[in-house]
Amino acid sequence: MNHENVDDAQEQRNKDPGYRAQLKDHQKRSTPPKTIEPPNNTLVQRCVDLALQKKYTEVFDMLADKYDVPPPKISNDLMSHPRAYAFYDTTKRTIVYMPEDMVGLETCIMTIFAGFFMHMSHHNDWRYDDDDLVKSLNTELDTVSDLATDAVDLINLK
Repeated sequence: MNHENVDDAQEQRNKDPGYRAQLKDHQKRSTPPKTIEPPNNTLVQRCVDLALQKKYTEVFDMLADKYDVPPPKISNDLMSHPRAYAFYDTTKRTIVYMPEDMVGLETCIMTIFAGFFMHMSHHNDWRYDDDDLVKSLNTELDTVSDLATDAVDLINLK
């Protein structure tokens, strides 16, 4: 990605009220992040099976147990966040997601893991850069995206 595209992407992020709210949240954070163990095949497949049964609360409860954090609140009220298919609402500490029957299984699983890892990062007060809030949040978003992509790559579509 060239420098101009990076600047354009950052400009779009800066226009997003959700992104700006998350920047404010990063001001309050102080704990250095720990390495997150990526989900293994068994965990991802169990999440897929539960998502197919539309048991999203059970998915998040299982992830919370695995990563030793309280379960997140969840909602599928996307009208509050129309610019994204998934959003971690920092103020409400809620993962807003679009169910798999609306977007497809891969996107649903990506949403589940990305939202959960943002919840975990927020719950643990992780700040990814001491000096630069934008860099801290962007590092978190990149890390979350990588972990969610890794989870999707493990999906065994039967």
